[in-house]
Amino acid sequence: MKNYLKILITSLVIFILFVMNIFAQTTQIGLFNISIGYETFPSTYYYSEETGKYDKGWPTEYIYKQIEEDITYSVISLRFNSMRNVMNNKFSLGLETGVSLPLSGYVKEWSLPAKTTNFTGTITGRNSDIDPEYSQVYTEERDLSIIPILGKITIPFKGGKLKGEIGLGLGVYYLYHQVKRSRELTYVTTTTDFWSDVVYQKGDQVEYTEELNYSFFTPASELILGILLKATEDFSININGKVGLTLKQNDIIYEEDKDRVKTTWDPAQAELITTKLGEVFGGITIGINIGISYYFNISTGSHTAQPIIKEKASYINETESDINSISDKKGSMELLINPSSGTYSESVLVEIEVKNMDKGKVYYTIDNTNPDESSKSFEYKGVPLKIRVKKSRSFKFIAVSIDGTKSDVYSVDYIIE
Repeated sequence: MKNYLKILITSLVIFILFVMNIFAQTTQIGLFNISIGYETFPSTYYYSEETGKYDKGWPTEYIYKQIEEDITYSVISLRFNSMRNVMNNKFSLGLETGVSLPLSGYVKEWSLPAKTTNFTGTITGRNSDIDPEYSQVYTEERDLSIIPILGKITIPFKGGKLKGEIGLGLGVYYLYHQVKRSRELTYVTTTTDFWSDVVYQKGDQVEYTEELNYSFFTPASELILGILLKATEDFSININGKVGLTLKQNDIIYEEDKDRVKTTWDPAQAELITTKLGEVFGGITIGINIGISYYFNISTGSHTAQPIIKEKASYINETESDINSISDKKGSMELLINPSSGTYSESVLVEIEVKNMDKGKVYYTIDNTNPDESSKSFEYKGVPLKIRVKKSRSFKFIAVSIDGTKSDVYSVDYIIE
């Protein structure tokens, strides 16, 4: 459990670092996503298996065989990503990390009886040597944990009421492989252990455990197809399916050994083969997850889902020459409204800044009438105001300072598809 906690903490630190990096950049509207899902990861396990033949308690022959087993590890994954929209919402760029913890792995068991004086038969296992004092059960468990570190690019698509995205992730997986081997002895007679002088009674059980841990990085890629289910204007639920490809890597360097294929205790008759021990990870991975996305503004400037050009909104009943002349007047109150009028595919975060006014109110209407001091208003204290527009609206704004000075009336129209 301590090892899995370290993995989780490592993935959270990685995520915090890349979010800090994104916040430090000049970005547009982005999203933060957290998802949980199920993934599989393939490997091939190599080991040698031994078959022993006994006649009345005595071994007469050993046969060694190279075993090659395909393993599919199942993990439950928790993913985090932070994306930002670029090039007029044509695609999004970001980073993703998380942690995948074992759900099911590899378990295999071999049983060896006690060697009685009358035992005759065949035994197969990782080790076929049997003992007259106890029976044995060998168990081997193998688990896999993964920390993904991926750069992602996604492209949105829309078909009728269905919205989604296709994406590509490129980066590395950090694989943490845990192997546990145990050997449980059940004594069939009263015995004094040779090494410890401990006396074991008939029926006593003793277990010996060995744990091995391996970790390494492997290049990885993921192809993602996601469906977005809109929950609110600020949140959406997404369901993603993905297919990945990782390069094949071994958890350990192959251990090659000259094993006897067959022997009758006569070295002259022994046949030798080369066996290998190890596990090769990699190949095609698959997964599915469900997550929640939150759309947010992550910069100090005013940003929306569209490219931002900080400009003055159009005046009511003013000509272009009037606009230019007013903008050059020193001390005149101006409203800088971002973004400008337009059509947007998502809710818009509107930022209102009043030039040359420290304190006052910004009055507005949405019924196409000119605002006055009886209209709805926002307090203005020298800090830009932010309004999220979730539906198509036509706004008219006017700023009034605490000494009663008024700005011109400004108009902006937002169409939200």
